[in-house]
Amino acid sequence: MYAREVKGRTLTLGVSGMLWQASVVLYDQETKSLWSHLLGVAKAGPLRGTRLEPIPSIITTWQEWLGAHPRTTVGFLPRSAWRYNRAILTLDRQKYVIGLRRGKHARAWSLSHLARRDDPCLNETWQGVPLVVVLDRKSFSLRIFDRRVGEQTLEFSWRDDSWEDLQTGTRWHPLTGQGLEGPLKGKRLRPLEGIFSYTRAWLDFHPQSELWPAGWRPGR
Repeated sequence: MYAREVKGRTLTLGVSGMLWQASVVLYDQETKSLWSHLLGVAKAGPLRGTRLEPIPSIITTWQEWLGAHPRTTVGFLPRSAWRYNRAILTLDRQKYVIGLRRGKHARAWSLSHLARRDDPCLNETWQGVPLVVVLDRKSFSLRIFDRRVGEQTLEFSWRDDSWEDLQTGTRWHPLTGQGLEGPLKGKRLRPLEGIFSYTRAWLDFHPQSELWPAGWRPGR
């Protein structure tokens, strides 16, 4: 997901019908520039080299989303295919990663390996940012959060249907990153712009990406 305002102009983006490295190419109606949907960068046209601002987003079930956001509104678009659902992610999880990029650096975490961990909270520090990758097994949703709250850096572990930090024992919501119970109730962790992607596509666009776990070499 991206913000579509560029240099004070709001762009209207659509699917061009073209592919680049087997991935969708977008275009904007205003300048006819062509955009990589995975990179959020204009690759051709008047805006070539311009980067759209990424917005943290999540793929989850409607049930879990509505539980976290009971007053949400919905934009319903007709679909020609229904590939992404919980069953597909559960059965084919080796095909997916959640990735993060910072400038020329990129890192990706394997959904399959996260799902096999006893604790689906992974505490790391990458590019100077202490972060936690969280897999909610109920909805099979993945998120990445900055694990700093104020001046304090927290470490997390999964407990029942939520997760808690080891420093204060506060319980946190796995989708929203909001403190539910404990000393930090009401505080929110800052979500990072994790991109849920096919492993193949992520490596096509980020061939030098670091991978978790260390030593993992996915089949292409």
